[in-house]
Amino acid sequence: MSFEGAQKFIPGLTSWRFYEAKRHANIEGPGLPVNVTVEKREKINANSLDHFIDFITSSHIMKDLPYGQRTLKLDSGEIINIPNVIRSLSSSSLISQYLQLCEEDNISPLGKSTLYKILSECAASVRKSVEGLDNYVMEGSRAFQTLEEIFMDENNLKTKLLEAKRYLKADFKIHLARQTNVIQHCLGFALSIPGIEFQLHCQHIHSQHCQSCIDLDETLQKVLENAEKKQIENKDALMFKVEKAVNDIKNLQKHIVRSKNQEFARKDIADNMEINDVIITSDWAMKFFAKTLSRGSQTSQDAAVTTAVMTDVVQDLKTILPNLQNVHIFSDNAGCYKSSLTLSTLRHEIGKALASYNFSEAQNGKGPCDRRAAHAKFVIKRFINEGRDVTSALDMKKALEKFGQKAYRVRVVDTVLDLDAEKHKESIKNVSNFYNFNFADDGLRMWQAYNIGEGKLVQWDSLKPSKNAVQLKVISDWTDIAISDSYEDPVPTTTKHKQSLICPLENCIREFKNKETLDQHILQGQCEHQLEKEALSDKSKIIYAKKLSNAPLCCPDMTAENVFEDDSLVNRCCGWALKSKKKKTVFNQKQRDFMIEKFQIGKRTGSKVDANTASEEMRSGHLGFSKDEFLTGQQIGSYFCRLAQQDRNSDSNDYRAADEENRRSILKKEITKTIDI
Repeated sequence: MSFEGAQKFIPGLTSWRFYEAKRHANIEGPGLPVNVTVEKREKINANSLDHFIDFITSSHIMKDLPYGQRTLKLDSGEIINIPNVIRSLSSSSLISQYLQLCEEDNISPLGKSTLYKILSECAASVRKSVEGLDNYVMEGSRAFQTLEEIFMDENNLKTKLLEAKRYLKADFKIHLARQTNVIQHCLGFALSIPGIEFQLHCQHIHSQHCQSCIDLDETLQKVLENAEKKQIENKDALMFKVEKAVNDIKNLQKHIVRSKNQEFARKDIADNMEINDVIITSDWAMKFFAKTLSRGSQTSQDAAVTTAVMTDVVQDLKTILPNLQNVHIFSDNAGCYKSSLTLSTLRHEIGKALASYNFSEAQNGKGPCDRRAAHAKFVIKRFINEGRDVTSALDMKKALEKFGQKAYRVRVVDTVLDLDAEKHKESIKNVSNFYNFNFADDGLRMWQAYNIGEGKLVQWDSLKPSKNAVQLKVISDWTDIAISDSYEDPVPTTTKHKQSLICPLENCIREFKNKETLDQHILQGQCEHQLEKEALSDKSKIIYAKKLSNAPLCCPDMTAENVFEDDSLVNRCCGWALKSKKKKTVFNQKQRDFMIEKFQIGKRTGSKVDANTASEEMRSGHLGFSKDEFLTGQQIGSYFCRLAQQDRNSDSNDYRAADEENRRSILKKEITKTIDI
C-alpha cells in the first residue's frame, strides 16, 4: 500500500510515521511491539570509586568473620558470592571520615548520596558485638557502657564519655603514624623500650599534642575521682567496676596502637616482594562437625603438627614455583605458632628460603584465612544439602573439589610420630613477647614491635635447629589444577602509554607493553570485556568482591585536626602502648568453691551460668567477698573452661581404663581356654 492509500484509512498520518512503520515491519516483523532500550547515564570517576571501596575494605573499617557468606546480585541476574564481614563504623561516620581523608589528600570524592548508595549495595554486617573476634574491643565497649550506666545522672561526664568512645572507635587509629610530631600518635615513641635493641630514635621533635587524646585521659581521671566521691553502700563493688572499666579502655587504646604498627609488616613485605617471593598466611579453621555424628573428634594443634603442615605447604609451593626464593609467613598468636620449637624446626626444614615470620597483634589476626574458611564451609554445606554426608576429611575434600571452582588445593594427611627425631629443650627466653622474626645467616633477629629498634639477635648455635618429630602421612593427595602460563600483566587501562599495544579482539580492554605478550594473550584467548554503560551498582559490587578476595589494606593515615603546640607538656612516657605484664592470680579456696558451684549448676540443669552474671553476683555484697577477691567475667569463664577440660579428660581416661579392662578380660578367657584344652 502506498502512502497516499494509507492516508485515506488513517487521517493525519505523516510520511515519517508511515515509512518508520514500514521499516519496523521489514526489520522486526509486522505488528510486533517496539523494543525499548533503557540507557543508563552515570558519570562516575573510576578512580574515585576504586579509592572509596579501598577505604571501606581497609583493616580499620572491616572485620572478617570465620563463618557465613553473602550474595551480591547484578542487574543481569548474575550472583557473586562474598565472605561475610563486619563494618565497624556506621555509614554516616564512615562517610564523614572518608571525606576528611579526601580533603587532606586533595582527592575529589564522589557525592554523598552516591557514597551512601555504594554502601547500601556493598553488603556488610553492622557491628553489634565482636565477642570472640576482638576481645579488646569487646571489653572496651563494655567498659564504656558500664561507665555510662554508673554516671547516668552526670550529663557533662556522660557526654565526654560518648565523645571519647567515638574517638577511639573511629578516628584514633587513622591518626597514628610512623613519623609525626604529635606525641600521642607517634608509633615509634609509643612502642620503644629504652636501650639499643628495641628503641626507635625519632628524627622529629614531639612538640605537638592531640586535644582529643588529652580529653580522653582527663575524662578517665575524672571518672575515678567522681566514683571515689559517691556515697553508696557497696563502695568496693563500685570501685572495682570503675577501675576495671578504666583499665579496659586504656588497654583498648594500647591495642589499637600495636595493631596499626603490626599492619605495616605485611604492607612493607608486599610492597617489596620480588617475582619469586611468596606470602603464606596460616590459621587453624574452626572445627567442622560431621553431619551424621553427635560429637566431633579432637584434633591436636600443637607446635609439631602445625610445623609439619606449614613445611608441607612450602614444599608443595617449591614444586609449583621451582625458582622460589623467599617465603614470608604470617599467623596469629596461637601457642602452636609462637614457640621456639616452631621457629627452629621451620628453619631446619625449609632452610634459607624462609625469610621472615610475622605475628599479628593479639585478637587482631582475623583476615584472609577466615574469609576462605567461611567460603569453604558454605561449599561444604551446599554439598550436604544435595543429599550427601560429610563425616570425614576425605568427604570434605570431595565437597571442596566439586563446588570449590578450583579455588582450593586440599591434601588429607595423618600424623606419624618419628621416634628417631632428636628432641632439644633449648628455648628462646620470653618468646611470647616477640612479634616479628627475621631468619638470617648469622641468626634469628626478633622484635617486640615491628621495625622498632635494631632487634635482638639469637645465634643459630644456641637454638640447635632439629628435624620435626611429627611427619605427615598422605591419605589423599592434592588434585592437580592446571596453571596457565604466566605472562606480563597488562598495563592498567586508566593509564595511557604511547607504546602500549591494544588487543585487537572485539570489546577486549587489555593492553600490553610488547608484541610477545600480546601474541601470547591472543593465543590463550583470555580477554577481558567491560560494558561501556555499566550500572554504578554493578560496578561497585564487582570491585567490592575483588577487594574482599584479597588481604585487607593497611589502615590509612590521616592528620589530626585538634592539635596544639606545647613543649612543656608531657603526658606520655616512652613505650606507653606496649603490652603490660598481667599479675598472676592464685584463686583461694573460697573463690574456687564459688566457681565450682556455678559450674555444677550448669552441668545439672543443662543451662550454663554466664560468667559475667557470676562476676556480678560475686560483687553483690551478700556472699562476703572482699574487693581483692572479686573476679572478672573473663577470669571466671577461663576457670569454667579448665573445669570442662578436666571433665573431658576424665571421661576419656575412664573410657580407656574400661577398654583396657575389657581387653584383659578377653585375653584371660583365651588363656584359660587354651590351658583347659
